[in-house]
Amino acid sequence: MVAGMHRSGTSLLAQALAARGVAIGRPEHLMPASETSNPVGHGEILRVARLNDDVLAAVGAHWAGPIDVADHEIAALADTELGDDGRRVLAEELAGVELVKDPRFCLTLPFWRRLLEDRITLVVPWRHPAEVAGSLSARNRLPEDFGRLLWAVYHHRLARAAVGLERLVVSHRELLDQPEVILDTVLRFTGSTPTGPDTQPSPLDRSLIHHHTDAPVDADLQQLLDALAADRPTAGPDVAESQLLFQVASTLGNDHDRVRAVLTGQPRREPAREAD
Repeated sequence: MVAGMHRSGTSLLAQALAARGVAIGRPEHLMPASETSNPVGHGEILRVARLNDDVLAAVGAHWAGPIDVADHEIAALADTELGDDGRRVLAEELAGVELVKDPRFCLTLPFWRRLLEDRITLVVPWRHPAEVAGSLSARNRLPEDFGRLLWAVYHHRLARAAVGLERLVVSHRELLDQPEVILDTVLRFTGSTPTGPDTQPSPLDRSLIHHHTDAPVDADLQQLLDALAADRPTAGPDVAESQLLFQVASTLGNDHDRVRAVLTGQPRREPAREAD
């Protein structure tokens, strides 16, 4: 399972592994490529993403408004009709799939742990929070401060929900700089033995990477990353930040442009696309 914050290279990693022959889903089951989001493809099974959206909606949340819900409440949804939907997805679209990817797994992992009885190995791509925030601002017109907050919440929720699971945390920058090394590391860690064509991954197109920084990660966010890698969950974002997320999610619903408008005081624009 590939889980990481939106705009952190989850699609990049999935597509590169697919080029090595790793099974990520039948082409007709994958989310289509998008010139404004991921022009080379998302590497994401559409029904999985929709199910994750439904799980979040069931607790009053969405990908840009992840209100703090107890993990056991999310896990309990696996015993409802949503769990039945999940078992159908597993049977109909994930049979034979070696890798499944969705940034929303950071928020819905308890549901999938219950559904899969903890038979999960995690690979977590991470990217500098400033780069993620810049990309979300460009794609979804979300304020960069809000994007950095989402980065912290996603990593905290994943660290909390993933306790006891094997995981490998990989750097977006290192994936770009040393793709062969990182892909080999992921394949060894997962024990994957691709059965597809014996090909090397296509060169990663750096022209598609528009947000860069050489600044160090803030100390508190670096501690969050270190805790995630070491299976040592932290206290997470402070109370004020959690209250902000709760207010946004509970009052605006799944309307990303209204999130931007309320937080910035700017008028609404045309509907924003979801980021992956």
